[in-house]
Amino acid sequence: MPKLAIFTEGQTEQVFVRSLSHHFIDNEYLGYTCLSLNNSTTSHHLRRYGSSEREVFLQIINVGNDESVISAVKERSEGLSNRGFSVLAIRDVYGQQYRSIANRCNAQVAVQRTIAKLKEQLAGASSADAVELFFAIMEIEAWFLGYPSTLGMLNPILTTEFIEAELGRPLQEIDPETAFVHPSSDLKKILGDVGYNYRKNLADAERLVAGFTANSLLEFAESGKCASFRTFLIGFLKAVGRDYLFSNLCVDQLLE
Repeated sequence: MPKLAIFTEGQTEQVFVRSLSHHFIDNEYLGYTCLSLNNSTTSHHLRRYGSSEREVFLQIINVGNDESVISAVKERSEGLSNRGFSVLAIRDVYGQQYRSIANRCNAQVAVQRTIAKLKEQLAGASSADAVELFFAIMEIEAWFLGYPSTLGMLNPILTTEFIEAELGRPLQEIDPETAFVHPSSDLKKILGDVGYNYRKNLADAERLVAGFTANSLLEFAESGKCASFRTFLIGFLKAVGRDYLFSNLCVDQLLE
């Protein structure tokens, strides 16, 4: 029975992981609890689905900010591993550490060095080998820009053509993972142009993920854009196990 503890840097990532679980895991098998971590010792339950006795049980833990992901994992991963949980974590690359490194080199090198530094910080944990650390490059909002047709679910004005005109970038030709340094700001601008004030809160996150389906997520994973999304999706699905996914999903090639 797979048990996963998934640490997320914020609410958007937490809602995204929750959405993935419903799209890919047969809901008859699925149970989860979404937690908000207030400090190193206190958490509270935000939402539950199913029970901890289901064949697949997830703890999806929002640690509150990107700089707290590594420390939260280091503090809790050993105890979770001892209780039979596989531990995953996801955070944005863009943050304080990236900004300090980017002052001294180009963006691509800064991404590589930031990821290396964060992995080095995790390596000090006694259970580091049992943790899978994933990164959204540069932020998870790049993933929404990588599959812009989902934004049309928010407002029909948000066509790919409209978004391209607002950003002055050909979304169909670029990879948002490498084209945008701070994609949450770009997404905020786009949504602001049609009357949405993007604040990265629960309602915003749920609106953004509502446009995805399992098939659109699989199509996005094979699009050649946002490789960090594909890496995370594969890691998540492998941790769950093929036997617990919806049987009609064509994921075998992705998981090879």
